[in-house]
This record gives sequence, C-alpha cells and structure tokens, in this order.
Amino acid sequence: CMKGYVEYEIEAGAYEISCPDAQCDWASVLTLPEISSIVSSELMEKHHKFRLNR
Repeated sequence: CMKGYVEYEIEAGAYEISCPDAQCDWASVLTLPEISSIVSSELMEKHHKFRLNR
C-alpha cells in the first residue's frame, strides 16, 4: 500500500511526500532515495520534474 500511496502523491504533483501513518512519531517526509526505491524510474523522473517546476 505504500507504493500506491507514493504513486498517488506523485501523480497529484506533491512536492514533498510525508509518511502516510497518522500515528507516526517522526512525522517525517520521505527522502528522494526512499521514494526512488518504491516507484518506477519513470515515475521518479516525473517527481523530479514536479520538484524543479515548483
């Protein structure tokens, strides 16, 4: 389900993708290496483009 969440966030144009766990004590943002380990290279490229155009 993490993969689906991250893919959805990228498709929605999210600049930063936070941890989806509402109970997460860290309330952190996923790093680019974490994101790239979850999604395809094509989707990662799309995310990079969104970040550059922000």
